[in-house]
Amino acid sequence: MRVKLRDGRVVVGTLVAYQGSGDILLRECVEQRFYNNDEDENHPNNNTNNGNMAEREVAIRGIDLLAIPFKYIETMHRRKEGQQTIWQEFSAQLERVEAH
Repeated sequence: MRVKLRDGRVVVGTLVAYQGSGDILLRECVEQRFYNNDEDENHPNNNTNNGNMAEREVAIRGIDLLAIPFKYIETMHRRKEGQQTIWQEFSAQLERVEAH
């Protein structure tokens, strides 16, 4: 399941539990957080002024178990059938990096 949080983070993981209030529990998650290198609206590289994408940095981390209260969830989507889990992809990439 892919969950976008209100603060801009994206978490992808396997749904373990769903509480009636909307709170969810995910396991084997990968969290992505995007940072703008320059968040000044008047900066010439900002996409609001000249149409170019501002430079962005992405931080990724693995999380074994994560509880997300409903009030922080912006959107949720399930994984399409036949796709492998993001945890398998993340683990394989991490192993390749550690091997070098």
